[in-house]
Amino acid sequence: MPPKQYRSVSIREDVYRELELFAKSKGLGSVSDAIRLLLEYRDIYSKIEELVKSFVKSSSSSASPTNSSATASNKHGKTAMDILKEQKLIIESELTGVKNRGAFFAKLEKEGAVVIETAKGRVAVLPEVWEEFKTKLVAVHDKSEDEIRDKLGKTLFKLFNFLRESGEIYYDAKEKKWLFVSEAGKKQNEE
Repeated sequence: MPPKQYRSVSIREDVYRELELFAKSKGLGSVSDAIRLLLEYRDIYSKIEELVKSFVKSSSSSASPTNSSATASNKHGKTAMDILKEQKLIIESELTGVKNRGAFFAKLEKEGAVVIETAKGRVAVLPEVWEEFKTKLVAVHDKSEDEIRDKLGKTLFKLFNFLRESGEIYYDAKEKKWLFVSEAGKKQNEE
């Protein structure tokens, strides 16, 4: 009878030889250690299998237009618009956990967000935040970053920097105000 904490198992001779060879190839001392290692491999394989299934499921759901608002944080039940309401603006380059960014921004736009496409990517803004930005930007008559930051606040200043770096707004020294490039084109056409 085997000592305590041991069990006897009957296996075919050829399987036992394979386990011995496996144990030697892995530098293990016994067939028992080889079996333990194989069980660890099984556990790792199960975890990998779960991850692959999860990845396939999230990939297929993010490709679907009805679920394009799914993000990495969707486990909390948040939609794209919920996230935008929390953050006030979403800059594409800072977006993580979204596989289909095009569908994500299209969904936001469909739900009423202002989506601006620039050379540096897209930004989505709540309509009321966009209106507040335009109103406050008109009141800025200086190029000083400190004045701009003070007048706009943290969130709007972030939007300001993104639009300025993307070439969507510029400072007109003659008029002493910030203008949208699209407005400048209209203005030239009127003259």
